Amino acid sequence: MEEKTFGQKFIDARGKLSESFDVREINRAFREDFFRKLDNAFAIGGAQFCDSFFISVLLKEEQVFDDMPHFYFVPRQSAPYPNPNTLLFHYDHKRDKLDLWWMLPRQETCQALMQDLRAQDPSNTEEYKAYLNAKAFFEGRLDKKVTDYNNAITKSNLRPGFNPKDYDDGSLVIQA
Repeated sequence: MEEKTFGQKFIDARGKLSESFDVREINRAFREDFFRKLDNAFAIGGAQFCDSFFISVLLKEEQVFDDMPHFYFVPRQSAPYPNPNTLLFHYDHKRDKLDLWWMLPRQETCQALMQDLRAQDPSNTEEYKAYLNAKAFFEGRLDKKVTDYNNAITKSNLRPGFNPKDYDDGSLVIQA
């Protein structure tokens, strides 16, 4: 039997809230679905580009199923400018390493982090990382990082004859 997607488990669980509602199971399914789609985007980026590339992950809270979050994975050659509700991964071909460049929450959350003294405390590891990303976003340092990186790209590294639609499983935003 085929494993249910995160969305299917979410819908099933919402219908059974009064019964056994296992948040850990939903969380596990969410992580598995996220990383499966990230792996797929990584495979497409590796097939599409000869060199380093980015995977931009956009979080959209769509009006389907009461604002259920949905992620869009976009493999791309150049770095996109930062926007709230995004994650940006960079695959460095020379080091064969995938790095997280940033994870930005909603605009309101970024603003709240800038005013939250607990988030500015380095001993609160996760909140402090989020605070540093929000601070870099508001100060324009993420924009500068993107501009500097994109200005350093001198040629296209698109593989000849690549058709991204050959790899799409429906979880990607195709940029040809």
